[in-house]
Amino acid sequence: MTASQKFLDKRPIGMLDPYMYMATEAVAKGLTVKTTILFSPDLHDRLARLADKSGVSVGELVRRACEREYSIASRQERIQAIRELAALSLPVDDVAVMKRESVPSPED
Repeated sequence: MTASQKFLDKRPIGMLDPYMYMATEAVAKGLTVKTTILFSPDLHDRLARLADKSGVSVGELVRRACEREYSIASRQERIQAIRELAALSLPVDDVAVMKRESVPSPED
């Protein structure tokens, strides 16, 4: 059973049109822009197997890969990352001292 079939099996009883259900789910997730990507048959097969193994669609697999590869983060995610960094208790000293500690001298 493919990831798409598993997805369709989760649809509510009475949902007659699986494509309408998928479109409704996509819009609910904020997915409103469609892009067509052409893959070689071999690459598509590998992606489909990975998606099936992960329990997601090929589209979701590709979206996750794009977000990881290109560090596409929302403004909220970036702000949260800054807050987390600011909350760390890191040893901070004068710039000159930190340079001496982290950059080897020419004699080394």
